Amino acid sequence: MCISQFSQLNPGSLIKHGGTVTVAAALVALLKSQRRSTLDTDQHLYREGDGFEFRIDIGKGNPRVTLLRGVVSSIDNRAICYVDRIPMRGYRLTEVVLYEDEVTIAKPMDSTFKNLRELTSITGLHF
Repeated sequence: MCISQFSQLNPGSLIKHGGTVTVAAALVALLKSQRRSTLDTDQHLYREGDGFEFRIDIGKGNPRVTLLRGVVSSIDNRAICYVDRIPMRGYRLTEVVLYEDEVTIAKPMDSTFKNLRELTSITGLHF
């Protein structure tokens, strides 16, 4: 199963909703059937792949997915942003890679955000 096919688990989609979304129990069952992580517990599942890492809270109530680390590309695919979660503060922009005439890598200073609108204001890119 390719996790990136599920729009609920796409890093850009997760950040759009503040980094955490409620998911269906059927999706959690599908994720449980995947190769297990050594970090999995009775309360949490951890999954990672190409460009993302997230935690699924399966304790009491509705299952929720939280993006821990991910890569988000701009709408026009001329840039990608690497982001890491900062507990209680949102996300931190760790690196921006621009693809124009040549590849440019920028390491922004103290760039925290909570959603895609704030990421757009930091980078000037559209997601």
